[in-house]
Amino acid sequence: MKEKYATTFGGSGYEPDTQQYQDGIRLGWFLAEEGYTVKCGGYYGLMEAVAQGVREAGGHILGVTNGSFDPKSANNFVSEERKQKDLFDRLRQLIQGEQESELFVAQEGSLGTMTEVFATWCLAYTQSLSKPVRLCLIGKSWSEVVASLQSLPITQKDYELVEMYGKMDEFFEQFHSKEVN
Repeated sequence: MKEKYATTFGGSGYEPDTQQYQDGIRLGWFLAEEGYTVKCGGYYGLMEAVAQGVREAGGHILGVTNGSFDPKSANNFVSEERKQKDLFDRLRQLIQGEQESELFVAQEGSLGTMTEVFATWCLAYTQSLSKPVRLCLIGKSWSEVVASLQSLPITQKDYELVEMYGKMDEFFEQFHSKEVN
């Protein structure tokens, strides 16, 4: 059976006592149980939460870190760190790389998370990825971000490249009904 890869995006500013962090742990568990090898940014906050969930579920988590960004190493839950020379190489490895993901799941975050989401969306839009992908955005803030784009010349077909979920449970419940073949 072919190995499946999922990439998760999420902010570093979330602490373990937040709902988003707890949802990140659940997301990691879910993806590991669905048979995915998971790639994430490798640092703290929601990246750490997802990594914790993947490891606790017995899965494999790749932490793609940035050598020019910070001397910090990956969080303790990462199975394998892949340090890249700069932000662009890190983004490339998260989205494509040697192990190209077919599923992208973004929790809430800041500028880095938005950059990752928009780069993935643009690559899907331009059909620059080698296969169809799912880009799933989880959290109320994503609907606000996407709604703010309504004045731009983005077509309905382009919006359909993104799946929107208000809460993590909604993503879990609808996951199999929206799979890309």
